[in-house]
Amino acid sequence: NLAETAGRFLVSSGSVGSTCVRTDRESDLVMDADALGVISLGGFAPTQLARASRIAARDQDALELADAMFRADREPHTFTWF
Repeated sequence: NLAETAGRFLVSSGSVGSTCVRTDRESDLVMDADALGVISLGGFAPTQLARASRIAARDQDALELADAMFRADREPHTFTWF
């Protein structure tokens, strides 16, 4: 349902886990669902997508924080060949 996923969300991360809640505050990053999917599945960092004009950022610090929050220990991998 688009009404449930549209809008602004505050993503927070700490030593005990992460949260994602709806918010009215100004956005640090602006992206569509496709860009969020690319980041959350791994392989591309928010700074890379910003350079490709897929993400708009308030400033470089916000991008670097997003890079750290979404960084994975391993690159994505699939056993299926398309």
